[in-house]
Amino acid sequence: MPFKLSAQHLAAVNRRRRVVVNRDAIHGDPTFTDPDIRDLVDYKFDFIDHFRTHIDSLWWNWGEGHQAPYPSKILPHYAETYDHPGYQRWLDEGIDPVRIFLEETRKRRLEAFFAYRINGGDNDLHLLPTRQISLKESHPDWLIHLPWRDSGMWNFAVQGVRDYKLSILREVAENYDFDGIDIDFARAPPVLPPAGSGNCATTSRSSCASSVPCCWSSSASATVHSSCRPGFRKRLRAPTSTAWTWKPGPGSK
Repeated sequence: MPFKLSAQHLAAVNRRRRVVVNRDAIHGDPTFTDPDIRDLVDYKFDFIDHFRTHIDSLWWNWGEGHQAPYPSKILPHYAETYDHPGYQRWLDEGIDPVRIFLEETRKRRLEAFFAYRINGGDNDLHLLPTRQISLKESHPDWLIHLPWRDSGMWNFAVQGVRDYKLSILREVAENYDFDGIDIDFARAPPVLPPAGSGNCATTSRSSCASSVPCCWSSSASATVHSSCRPGFRKRLRAPTSTAWTWKPGPGSK
């Protein structure tokens, strides 16, 4: 359903931003859980607190998008997917690094975005032994299988995948007062199967590649805006070329 952007929202979109920083808050590295969470905050904000910068906006990444360091009814917690006691301690003690980083960003009078990698890798750079992503195991038909990867990538031609990803974004929008969400389609392609596979809604690989981020993003906008305060923004990041969809080479199946 079409929706109209408020004057407050448009003003927020057009706000002057000199520098925007997209930064990993944490990923599957056990050293993040060893210090006190406040020490982690000091470490991650050091480049702002101790140097003069022109940064106006911080966009925080939270891993590859398949598990959560925050309380979630949709995604498994890091404590469930990584074999490290530090994440279990966070869960047991009610430590929510997303809320803490949001509050710390606001204390510094900076804009705060939640950055979400829509199709990230499964193992966060293989820094820790991981369990399998349970939803991928139960829905192998929702995946694109690549010759150079052991595990499949999400196939956004599948309605169940799109609904699942929207539910993740909706939960973030409802539970946290971020200024917006960065939806990162550039991490990582492909998000669609090759043309001619019978799994893409269009026959043209280029039109299908451009339509999924744009049309799905419109659905995400309506979903997110219905779940949060006025002025909340959604930002879509996609590769600049349609070549980011997978084109099988000789010998590929």
